[in-house]
Amino acid sequence: MFKNYSLTTRVTTILVSITLLVFVGICLGGWFLFKEITTSPFRKALPATAEEVHEWSWNEPGPLSQDFSYMLAARISNQDFMNYVDQFDLSPYDQQMDVNAPSWSSGQQLNDDILDWWTPTESTEGTYVYATGSYWIYAKHENGYLFLYAYNI
Repeated sequence: MFKNYSLTTRVTTILVSITLLVFVGICLGGWFLFKEITTSPFRKALPATAEEVHEWSWNEPGPLSQDFSYMLAARISNQDFMNYVDQFDLSPYDQQMDVNAPSWSSGQQLNDDILDWWTPTESTEGTYVYATGSYWIYAKHENGYLFLYAYNI
């Protein structure tokens, strides 16, 4: 099979093949790394059975700014929701807490985006919260959907 190829041709073919494999490996590794870095921990924590996943985010421009808003909606079971709440150490919301009540409808229109998938009611019933300093996470399960709103101001 290789009788008509010189040693130089065979070595060149092998080197080109190895170079292509390394290049493809670097590209795939870069893609997976980019996906891992850019995927929100809230989305990563969703169960594999989550459906109809929607998210919206905003970050304050600037390298030193930590301000952000993030919204996530996904169809999950009630049991998956409770597991999700446990992952983020959320506590049931109580009117007596020193925590602002979430304004669930504030997400209907953000900037120029209209979020037709953001449909939680204003009720705080079934809301779970985590707050520390200026960082807040609110989550609730309504009509089969997880609604999560997280922000830092």
